[in-house]
Amino acid sequence: MDSLMLTLVRTELQADRVLGELLANGLHFCYTLEDTLRPIKIVGCTAIPAGLYRVTLEWSPKFKRVMPTIANVPNYEGIRIHGGNKPTDTEGCPLVAFKRIGNMIQGTAEKALTKIIQDAGGSCLLVIVDHLAPIPGNIGKLTI
Repeated sequence: MDSLMLTLVRTELQADRVLGELLANGLHFCYTLEDTLRPIKIVGCTAIPAGLYRVTLEWSPKFKRVMPTIANVPNYEGIRIHGGNKPTDTEGCPLVAFKRIGNMIQGTAEKALTKIIQDAGGSCLLVIVDHLAPIPGNIGKLTI
């Protein structure tokens, strides 16, 4: 059984981005920003489909470091979870940061996320949920 379960809750759909929250074992970990949802994939400009995925720590030839990598995403390759602030930083990857200011995020959470995945044995599950409505106030008390 996995000791770490990540949940990416998409809460706000905008024309060029989706904002959300990343939960670790049901508790707020950081904020997320992704490309917008589209009915048909546009390379580098479309969020990955909601669903259940395995996340592992893998070497990224592009970024030249070990990063959280989302495995087996249909019609996508090399999906990494990394820092960034705006849609042009994503290229289809979820961005993670500790602060949210308006419709942008700041203060990368990638290093801290990598550490908790490493502490969980280098792998965990990630469920992506299209909530697209305000998160209930008691979400931090839920356990997964």
